[in-house]
Amino acid sequence: MPGDTAAVFSAQDLSGRSDLYRARWGTGHIHLDRLTRDDFDDIEPDVSPDGRWVAFASDRGDLGGRYSLFRLSLLGGIPE
Repeated sequence: MPGDTAAVFSAQDLSGRSDLYRARWGTGHIHLDRLTRDDFDDIEPDVSPDGRWVAFASDRGDLGGRYSLFRLSLLGGIPE
């Protein structure tokens, strides 16, 4: 991410689903934000050069388990 004060990554929760998280630092504390929380696997995140969006692969919307690309605003909102 721009400024090297945060990182976005995918990790599994206790149910085994992969969701997106953001770790932020630079204020003397580390903050962990969960960006997605659903029954879909969200993997391979990559932040846009301006730091406003994260693109990622997900099996959301496909009952056959195929992955498509989505984006999510890092200011909040739902994947599109």
